[in-house]
Amino acid sequence: MTPDALLLVALSALSLGFYNVACKHAVSENSAVDVLLWSSVAGLVAFLAAAAADGGAAGLAEAMRATPSARWMLAGKVALVGSSWAAGYLAMRRLPISLAAPVRATAPLWTLLGAIALYGETPGPVRALGMLLMVAGYVLLAALGSREGFPWRGREMALVALGTLLGAASALYDKFLLAHAGLPPRTVQLHFSAGLVLLFGAVWLARRAAWPAAERSPFRWRWSIPLVGALLILSDALYFRAVAIPGADISLVSVFRRTSSVVSFLVGGLLFRDLALRQKSLALLLVLVGAVLAAL
Repeated sequence: MTPDALLLVALSALSLGFYNVACKHAVSENSAVDVLLWSSVAGLVAFLAAAAADGGAAGLAEAMRATPSARWMLAGKVALVGSSWAAGYLAMRRLPISLAAPVRATAPLWTLLGAIALYGETPGPVRALGMLLMVAGYVLLAALGSREGFPWRGREMALVALGTLLGAASALYDKFLLAHAGLPPRTVQLHFSAGLVLLFGAVWLARRAAWPAAERSPFRWRWSIPLVGALLILSDALYFRAVAIPGADISLVSVFRRTSSVVSFLVGGLLFRDLALRQKSLALLLVLVGAVLAAL
């Protein structure tokens, strides 16, 4: 990986770590559908403002330009990201962030397995050892989650696992869109940001039509909701530019980006006063060491 790509991924990971903390604050005992919609709106507004400041109207027009086939491919990106977010947000309503963050940190394992199958990124013995360590950390987290009342087969742990797998699939798809289909990073980010607003807006309207207000989860506006959107736009912008650099393996980029779990674990765990942080830190260490070995 080039130094430029490494710097971009490091900054993306930092932004993503604080995004996870803001997300936990936004959805705790709150309506996940409303948070998904309004954070997506905030993210789209932040992207449009940044793009306009950088390239003006011409830059936005260029980002909007895409062939019909490209729009269909980008619709697939919207479906993957929307499903991943929905699963993750619903899980984070109750799941401690010190459990959710390390589980999300196993995403490079699934990305690596996909990269082996799809892009021929063959692992050697060191990478195989790293994969085993990540699995061990994952199993330890499942045991700790059961002790806290979140069994592996429970709804929250299943949702965060589903969101992680969908996120890994999205990372593999990013590599296809940016490196193989040749779509510009800004075009990908604009279309999937706008697509998420349309997707979650439709879900929000359908929910209001299907259930009366008394039966819906209450929504409380919090300062962290627009922050969720803005931080994710920043993290994704840095990440897309890293993936688009020639020679940047998606498995390696995904590994370094998931070091965001350290920020989420330390800041979020202390802020929300999660339990058993020492035992969970061992699981997180196994996952991160495994991720580094997998990157090698």
